[in-house]
Amino acid sequence: MILLSYGFTFAVALAVIILLVTAVTAILEKLRVGRGSKRGGGGLGAVMSDFTSEDDLNTFEGWLKYQAVDQATLPPDELKRWRSWFEDGQKNKDPKMGLMKLKARPGEKLFAVAVREGDDLWLVLWVRRGRKNGDLEFFVMVPRTKRGWDPHTSYHRDGKFHSKSFNRKHLVQQRQPLTGTFRGTEHLGAYGGYGPKSVGAICDPSAFAGVVEVPSGILGPKDGTIVLT
Repeated sequence: MILLSYGFTFAVALAVIILLVTAVTAILEKLRVGRGSKRGGGGLGAVMSDFTSEDDLNTFEGWLKYQAVDQATLPPDELKRWRSWFEDGQKNKDPKMGLMKLKARPGEKLFAVAVREGDDLWLVLWVRRGRKNGDLEFFVMVPRTKRGWDPHTSYHRDGKFHSKSFNRKHLVQQRQPLTGTFRGTEHLGAYGGYGPKSVGAICDPSAFAGVVEVPSGILGPKDGTIVLT
């Protein structure tokens, strides 16, 4: 969980956030290391062993498991249809994004969450904290290559809050304004469904005021959620 509290100086809050999330992910990584020792023995190790990776989805068996389909129960003609759908998906993948050339505008700060896999650092989400007429605004951005998708969530100075995808607004709400006295915290959403390598958005740490690095094996297609509050 990432906590964004309006009441703190943002840079100080982010430093606390990075320490908190790094500590949590370090604990999860230690648990993950031993997840295969007793695969059939139950407990937390067994739960962690169910992690579905992007590589799993590149195999027909792994993709069927992700779809909650047991191929042993499928008649031959239906199995053939599922394999055709899988092969079509493999042929029509979106192109990878490459290096994200992001740059903060004057008065703006960018903060990122990225997955570390060896020498690669994959950007999975970033927060843009900007100002409009002197007042704060927040934007949660998710990298995607599909034309016109541009999924993001915004919290505007007048308190208007919504998510947007393919230029259509969702979850439209009225929150407390980001002007004057601000009380407590506000929820900026929970974000899941990650394919860092497939999206291929390379994170350049120098573009951000802070980067939360998450080890591989935690955020995946069906595992892991980033919560912004």
